[in-house]
Amino acid sequence: MTDWHGFCDRLRDLGDGIVDMPGVDTEQDVVNGQRHLLGLLAGALQESVEFSDREVPSIYRHNSDTGQWGAPGPDNTYWRAKIEPSGTYRLDGKVPGRRPFLVQLPEGEMHLGQYGSHGEITSEELSIAADGSFELIISAEPHDGNWLPIKGDPDHVSIREYFLDWNVEPGWFVIERLDLVDTLRTSPTPEQFFTRLDRAITWTEKAFTFWPDWIQSLRLGSPLNEATAPQSVPGSADNIAYGGVQFELGPDEALVIDLETPEAKYWSFALYDLLWYESPMFGQRQTSLNKEQVETADGRCRIVVAHQDPGWTNWLDTTGLQCGSVAYRYVWAETKPTPVAEVVQFAEICVDGDPQHRIEQLTNRRLATQRRFR
Repeated sequence: MTDWHGFCDRLRDLGDGIVDMPGVDTEQDVVNGQRHLLGLLAGALQESVEFSDREVPSIYRHNSDTGQWGAPGPDNTYWRAKIEPSGTYRLDGKVPGRRPFLVQLPEGEMHLGQYGSHGEITSEELSIAADGSFELIISAEPHDGNWLPIKGDPDHVSIREYFLDWNVEPGWFVIERLDLVDTLRTSPTPEQFFTRLDRAITWTEKAFTFWPDWIQSLRLGSPLNEATAPQSVPGSADNIAYGGVQFELGPDEALVIDLETPEAKYWSFALYDLLWYESPMFGQRQTSLNKEQVETADGRCRIVVAHQDPGWTNWLDTTGLQCGSVAYRYVWAETKPTPVAEVVQFAEICVDGDPQHRIEQLTNRRLATQRRFR
């Protein structure tokens, strides 16, 4: 168990070690790594200190635009709350417009070696009122109505809320433990606090190395500038298929991604960096596109990844990254086409676009991100 000085020492060691990490070549890389580290720490303090009470749980948002790990989807708001397998919980919420969401019971964190999933249920499987409100019981014992059985030993309940249209009203979720309704939360004792602080810095240390190693292994194991086939990923939900393109582009090059339009309730393409596995500035720059944001023609979709605006609506902004990753997700999919990627000269693909439309796209992203995460 660490004490306060030990916690600070371990955090300093992480920050001091950034300069020696693979791929860190510039002062900007170091600064980006320090910001990433602080975002991880903020998430770890939420997970391990402020919201670690399983007897009186609270639900909270995580993996936002300012603190990312594990390549979160820019179209998602992620929620979670700690639970115990022996407990009975009521999850209440409201998601306007019948937008899709998914409730999952993960074993824990992939970066802690916990890949299991002990149950999940989708919004389509729930009885939901006309205004989008619902109630879900989560327990080992059967219950009438909406019920998600607890099987195995899950660490928390996780919710993915999907935003195809970023301009809609965000949803909300709350949780209550029904078998301990008379339990009052108390302040942690010194021993409890430092145990949680030790978990938080351990969580941060593991995440800080696991996800860079993960994306580097994907890059080394995947052909450059070619799309991989969609497949499920250990630790993720069962009905999500992932694929991607590891790209390297010169200053005058662009990557063109062509595919048949998937038949899926949700699908998207998002750009990530190769150091910290973040979608850079997704609330400020167009680094992601989903099925409602893209233009399609004759059952096909073409996306252009480029350093400059090519005039295409379906532009993914590299934000200056020469090397990076474009990940795609198919969720609740009936068809899962493998895209075809090709590097071309930027001049060959550039067209006269609509500057005003681009301004509107980026303004909508900025404002919608504020509504979702602030």
